[in-house]
Amino acid sequence: MKLLNLIAVPLVSAMVVRTQEQVPIVDDSKERIGIHPLREAREESAPIVGIHFTTSYAIASARYHNGTMRDLSKIAGDAQYTDTMSRWANGENDISRDCKDIESPQCRRSTAERSQRRQAGLPISHDAEILSVFMTKVHAVIEKDMGGPINVTAPAFPWLSPKLWDDLKSAIAHSGLLSTRRHGAIPVYREANAAYAARGYGLCEPSTNCISCTETLHSKKAETVLYLNFDNSSMSVGAMRAGSAFDDRATFSYGTDAKLGWWNLPVFEVPRAKFWAQIHEMIMAVVQPMARPPNKIILFGEHGADDEFKEVAKAAVWEVLEFDVDMMMGAVPKEDVAYLVARGAAEMGFRDEELMRQGLALRRDE
Repeated sequence: MKLLNLIAVPLVSAMVVRTQEQVPIVDDSKERIGIHPLREAREESAPIVGIHFTTSYAIASARYHNGTMRDLSKIAGDAQYTDTMSRWANGENDISRDCKDIESPQCRRSTAERSQRRQAGLPISHDAEILSVFMTKVHAVIEKDMGGPINVTAPAFPWLSPKLWDDLKSAIAHSGLLSTRRHGAIPVYREANAAYAARGYGLCEPSTNCISCTETLHSKKAETVLYLNFDNSSMSVGAMRAGSAFDDRATFSYGTDAKLGWWNLPVFEVPRAKFWAQIHEMIMAVVQPMARPPNKIILFGEHGADDEFKEVAKAAVWEVLEFDVDMMMGAVPKEDVAYLVARGAAEMGFRDEELMRQGLALRRDE
């Protein structure tokens, strides 16, 4: 089990779009100075695909310009992918594994190998290569779903240690995916932030322009959010103070365990009770630093709305804070949890692209 206490520093970036359910359309009546209206309409109607990379699979949703959200395929990862992502979720890659002693021959070999791979134009590590291969497969499946090429995607990942960012960037660069977060320090969205956005939280109201939206989110009072992810091959829980869904550093307490996923849930009563007890303790450890009860609870992962899991989570929060979160838990539809992060990533990616487009338009008009 991995537990982390984190310091939160706000970082805000946002854009506004409508979120009503519609079929994909192209508005060819829009005109802007210096921009061909039909070309601009086609660019704006191109969907952004959010992809949630979990520790055992990837799942995708497409967000169209008019607000339509379309759920796409779920792509299972192989054993190598699951092993890599499980280690990454615990903050471990080849360097952290081999360089516990930075003067050791093993560490020097690992560092030299990364340098050689980089110079040869390969992913910088074996882990990055495994992820890149899987990303390439995911890209192909999504393009088949969409019936054509997908130029830009919005990938979402579990919380990753900064020491893994180079591997992640290398994997994305070699996969052919172009991220909507390509100009940030890390080219992906955090899954907790994406799930938060998918519920409509931390976003501006429709019709707000990008500049006033950023100002609004900067001034918005942060709320405390508890998020719980119960998936096939892992379980994670975190607490964040968020005013904006785009605040990458909102999480201040986090725990994850690749041995507490749904696949590890025992059938028989005694080991099953021990399994749930471990999750109970893990949630308590993450909730402990919270000064007050959460304003919101976000559940995601394929089994995030499992009844037993929710009961354990409610008991853990009550034991620490003496606060009943039953109504918060009940507000999450079971059918939403699996695709929640992918939908949120697509929404955030769409808004980031709109923000960039509006910024370019403003510079052209100056």
